[in-house]
Amino acid sequence: MTSRIDRRSFLAGAASLAGATVLGGCGSASSSGSSAPARPPIDQEPGNLSIYEWQGYEAAGTKAQKAYGMTVPGKSYVDQFGADSLTYTAFPSDDIAVNKVAAGTQFDLMHPCISYVRDWTNAGLIQPFDVSLLSNWDQLDPNVTKAGVVDGKQYWVPWDSGYSSILYRKDKIDPADATGWELFWNEKYKGHISMWDGGSTPIEIAALVLGFDNIYNLSDAQLDQCRQKLIDQKDLNSFYWKLEYDDMQPGFKSGDIWVTYAWPNDFNDMLVAGLDAGWLNPTQGELAWYCGFIMGKDSKNYYHNHQYVNSFIDKAACVDLANTFVYASANLKVEKSDVTIAKPGDRKSAYAQPEAVDVLNFGDPNRVAPPVHMEQFIPQRAKYQQIWEDVKAS
Repeated sequence: MTSRIDRRSFLAGAASLAGATVLGGCGSASSSGSSAPARPPIDQEPGNLSIYEWQGYEAAGTKAQKAYGMTVPGKSYVDQFGADSLTYTAFPSDDIAVNKVAAGTQFDLMHPCISYVRDWTNAGLIQPFDVSLLSNWDQLDPNVTKAGVVDGKQYWVPWDSGYSSILYRKDKIDPADATGWELFWNEKYKGHISMWDGGSTPIEIAALVLGFDNIYNLSDAQLDQCRQKLIDQKDLNSFYWKLEYDDMQPGFKSGDIWVTYAWPNDFNDMLVAGLDAGWLNPTQGELAWYCGFIMGKDSKNYYHNHQYVNSFIDKAACVDLANTFVYASANLKVEKSDVTIAKPGDRKSAYAQPEAVDVLNFGDPNRVAPPVHMEQFIPQRAKYQQIWEDVKAS
């Protein structure tokens, strides 16, 4: 494969036929926290799913997935219902996604990250899952799944996990400069920097550089300082990137950008491409995330949605996720030994490169402990988003 996916994790899953059988025989949901409305059985649902998804996370067996290489996640669903039953829209960022759906665009399934679950529920945009319909549910980490519970109902099913940091060219950047997030503000590299057009995320990065403690709950005065800090940084960028495979990775590979916001799979891709790439472990701490599935409140494909999600969260699918994208996941069954890792010095012996796998601290129970900053709900999300729009318009 010459190209790979768009941000995310080590362990995901393909549904078993047993899971399909359970769903096919059901007519209503249960363990979502309250009595569920009567629903038509799966064979009476429309069956055509519209999915708001990160590039590269499309189901195995679909035309969109062929460019990335996953062979297991979603495959059992595609085998049963057909690739033509799935339509995907690229998910550019969590901030853009929740605003797009709030404005009226509807999807059956979406793939937001852990800190946005309450943004979706507070806006009344999603409906809960019935985990008794997910035969692979027990494989997931309960410490992670609980983040998707709101008012006793499971609104979010975790899948992928990883870190966010700075990807940089070791042959272009002075090692003395590669210490923290402040590298984005280093004028020595003007024109070769690319910040992510990531809504809230640039605000969080500016807050770390400014030394603020709680980057997810900044005061108005602190937010004003972040705005100015990002305005000061704006002219150093070659461009703000939007989609990693459309603009960020091509820019990095071409040599136009040497410093960019990225995820571990991007680091892995650049190593495979033969570039002298480095992954920064910032003095202020990396950002960390889990992402997963939510279900649109007006979706008429309740049982199809469950079966689709179930086909992504078992061990086999999660191992394939690790091998394809070099991410971690919420599946506790996957071990580092399950991942096919390239031999040191032999980039082509396997896709997953040892340096990128090591970045994930796979198997470390403290992998998201401080100084790592695990994503959290942002009470003032709208203000963060507006500040970023102000920066771009400045």
